[in-house]
Amino acid sequence: MSCPAKNEQCNGSYGVAVHCDRCKTRLYSVCPFCGALVPEQPRGPLAFHAENCRPLCRHEQTTPLFQEARRVLRDAVGVLLLSIFIGCALPAPKPLSDVDPVPVVVPFRCVVLQDVSGSANNIPRVSMEDVDRLVERILAGDGELAFSTVGAGSPPLVRLPLCPPVVPSLVVTERNVFRAARQHAELERRRVSYEGERASFRASSEPLIQDFRSAVRGMLGRHEQVTDLVSGLERASLFLNEPSPGAVRVVLLVSDGLDTRRHENFQLGFEGVHFVMVSASQDLGMLNRWRDRIAVFESPDAAVSYVLSLASTP
Repeated sequence: MSCPAKNEQCNGSYGVAVHCDRCKTRLYSVCPFCGALVPEQPRGPLAFHAENCRPLCRHEQTTPLFQEARRVLRDAVGVLLLSIFIGCALPAPKPLSDVDPVPVVVPFRCVVLQDVSGSANNIPRVSMEDVDRLVERILAGDGELAFSTVGAGSPPLVRLPLCPPVVPSLVVTERNVFRAARQHAELERRRVSYEGERASFRASSEPLIQDFRSAVRGMLGRHEQVTDLVSGLERASLFLNEPSPGAVRVVLLVSDGLDTRRHENFQLGFEGVHFVMVSASQDLGMLNRWRDRIAVFESPDAAVSYVLSLASTP
């Protein structure tokens, strides 16, 4: 066997050989002087050996194109495994603290009218616990609570308008794990910011709430001999007709429905308003004509629960 490079120093003794890694067939001998590859006989050239060595020998997989494809595949598998690891390690968004568990979807405006005349003595009065439940609803979402009494006159409404910060969405929507990680970091920033704003809102609202509670407590201690129900309803209607797009509007009347002033041609009005009444009987006095529009309850506690259920729906 002669040296393909015609190197005179070659003596035909090749010290290095190239074998197929799979079948161990000797494919080439390497000249130690000139580095030329000399095919072994009788197997012949590489193409001949490849046809007879199955499955594919690894010496067929050493082309630059195959090496590049193998590198890309290896990198892709590495990225996939890293993505799975990061995705499993992502923490869930922390729950918001001190938030009403019932989603608040609409503004809420409510006026409470308490009859303090002698004829309504057999009807339980609204308690401060009932008032506090309504205040908590206002704290949970944009709205306003008002209170007044029905008696000899129509005193101005005591009002508590509150506008708490909007609860941010904390739902991760991205499917890509890297984008989801960035979105999670942004949601965490919003959560911390919201909790700070809410704490500041509660602190600034507390004096207003205490003033409102003090005024309501004083009005609940009144006792009147005359019932001017119509004047109280007209003032409540003015309050509920103030612009408030999309708000749930409710009037809660605690009364027997009697009016000693004998108003002529009275019309209930309150279009688009939920009318809730607490009474001692099915006889609603001057409001009997609109009985089909009024939700009647025996106790203020049950009526307030119903009002709160209205406040959580559009």
